[in-house]
Amino acid sequence: MKQLAALLILTSLAFGLSQCYSQVRTVEVPVVGVSLGPGGEERGVVGTLQVTVAYPGKGEIYVASEPLTEVDTQGVARVAVLVASALAHKDWTKYDFFFKFRTPSVIVGGPSAGLAMTVAAYSALTGTPLREDVAGTGTVGPDGVVGPVGGVYAKMVAAAKSGYKVFVVPKGEEVVTRKVVETEPLPFGIVQRLRTEKVNLIEEGKRLGVEVVPAATAYDALRVWLKGAELPECKPDVRLPGDVLRLMREWKEHYLKLYEGARSEARRLTQESVALLSEAERMARAAGEEKDPYEAVNYAFTAAILAEEAKWYDEVALSGFRALVKLSDEVESKINEANATIMNSLTYDVNKLDPLLTAATRVLKAYYFYHAALNSTDLGNIIYYLVLAKYYSEAAKTWIALTSLEPPGPKADPEALWRDALALYSSAGELFAYYTTIGSQVGAVPSRELEVAVGVYKEANDMPAIYKLAASTYLSALVTYSLHTTYNISSETMIDKVMAALSCNAALALDRGLKPYAAEIYYTSARASEGEAAFLYAALASTHFLLLSLLA
Repeated sequence: MKQLAALLILTSLAFGLSQCYSQVRTVEVPVVGVSLGPGGEERGVVGTLQVTVAYPGKGEIYVASEPLTEVDTQGVARVAVLVASALAHKDWTKYDFFFKFRTPSVIVGGPSAGLAMTVAAYSALTGTPLREDVAGTGTVGPDGVVGPVGGVYAKMVAAAKSGYKVFVVPKGEEVVTRKVVETEPLPFGIVQRLRTEKVNLIEEGKRLGVEVVPAATAYDALRVWLKGAELPECKPDVRLPGDVLRLMREWKEHYLKLYEGARSEARRLTQESVALLSEAERMARAAGEEKDPYEAVNYAFTAAILAEEAKWYDEVALSGFRALVKLSDEVESKINEANATIMNSLTYDVNKLDPLLTAATRVLKAYYFYHAALNSTDLGNIIYYLVLAKYYSEAAKTWIALTSLEPPGPKADPEALWRDALALYSSAGELFAYYTTIGSQVGAVPSRELEVAVGVYKEANDMPAIYKLAASTYLSALVTYSLHTTYNISSETMIDKVMAALSCNAALALDRGLKPYAAEIYYTSARASEGEAAFLYAALASTHFLLLSLLA
């Protein structure tokens, strides 16, 4: 029904609906998909995507296709609109967007068209003309990272055969695996076998007369695909003020004080208590030695949690079930207090929203672990989850304190904030659904961190906009990481991509006069970290910068 309604609306546009708007722009870009041949080989097919942006509108997003796409592209369209609007400095809720796919067969998998949808939406919003000799493929996340997709070789070949001279691919997929059908004649028929082989797309592209251009971010793709796109130079000057550095030192000392208090109350009555205190002491020492201020806070935070766990193991050994009831009541009270503090501190000042988003993530984690404890029958897990819930509630309050240091910023429109929250929340859920589909095909197992992010996302379902935004940011970062690992993208390439997006999004926010200190703390920690930690810090910071630019 939604597809039919969208088709009717899009058809009506061609016959005069544009008279309802003062400004209508329509652009067309190629979309390249794959279908499977009779032997299981991938065949690329080129279709078109027509995007119409109309003003004034109400933020309506319509998607239709002839024939239907493989998956619902509504969520992909929302992300494309949000990213394009943030980069173009436009309020998407004041426009209407119409996406129409025309393809020769059921070939377009929604997420892989995300890059083309983002580029086309940006072109239509800004009036920047498109190059007609460029095609491409890739997903686009809410942080602007161009994510991996399947069938890239077949898509590139199809684009080359259709006359395109440039083909944009996700960075990290310059070398891919293609499927080849081998036919062996036999006396009474033939046997077909499907084998795979590695292909260097850049070299193969040269042979076919097409330049293959890897893109780490939507910024990269726009610079290739558009004529004269005005985008920020991705060289932000991020320097944490002295007041913020002092506050982080206070956080570290606060958690070390909690660690000392819990350690002094622990009686070392159990093996678990002794082991936990030993590890807590190691974390406390690390907090004192760590150079990165935020990592030092994390070490102190971990030390306090471990000591608190040890304390409650001993309490349960002495008092049994009564100790768990006492801890559970204390945790519930702290969560409610942290939630109330966030709601009482809520503001539409964009700078101050940044640490509130971070605090909201902590409260959601507290809710998640509290409910996990209530549903567990394992004593160790119950204690661990309750202590985590207690300390995430505590962490929320420390992040809220950062709002007092934020300089005044632009005001977000409350209605636009709610619309952004709903759009990002829905899109994050659909991005996770896409990951589960891809992951199930290759037997990928979600990480524990991703499982927590999904739980946090579910906790935000019936909560205010600030919580939906926080949950969406957290889940999207974890899914982006998981998708790259599922496609076997190297850790180095993954980090390069998210760091590139971070630099551009930070520059975008700072150019618009924003000073989001929570995002800047994540930024500096990403630069100081390695591996998965660097990726996640960068992804969180990057999404914060882009979201706040959209709200501003």
